[in-house]
Amino acid sequence: MKLVYFGNINNGQLKIINRHLFDADIASMEGKQVEIVVSPKKKTRSNQQNRYYWSVVVGLIKEGFVSMGHDGIDSQNVHAFLTGRFLFKEIINENGGEVIRIPMGTSGLTTTEMMVYIDQCAQFASEYLNVIIPPPSSQTEFNYD
Repeated sequence: MKLVYFGNINNGQLKIINRHLFDADIASMEGKQVEIVVSPKKKTRSNQQNRYYWSVVVGLIKEGFVSMGHDGIDSQNVHAFLTGRFLFKEIINENGGEVIRIPMGTSGLTTTEMMVYIDQCAQFASEYLNVIIPPPSSQTEFNYD
């Protein structure tokens, strides 16, 4: 079981938000070893960014692939392709120098990282599929049948 709580540090003191809930959860772990990790909170991608990504970015890129004759492609295929192309961690084999790319997910991205990723996807769509991804601030209606 992993517990996540938030707080603030003021004058060198940790103030935990909802301290009574934290204390109750800690009490439930009596006698167990625990790991304590404290890190600055980062703002992860927003729900709005995630909805925009899946409905607009992935949806239009999927339509672009289909219009090129790639039938049978779904949103998950498009997402896997995009993360493999733009969100990856490189591992280098020290012996042979081979580079392996491991696709990463979008769930851990900050809001800024998500914006950069979406921009990369939009640029790909424009250059390779001749598909224009409207910016999230524009009001557009899509009809997906």
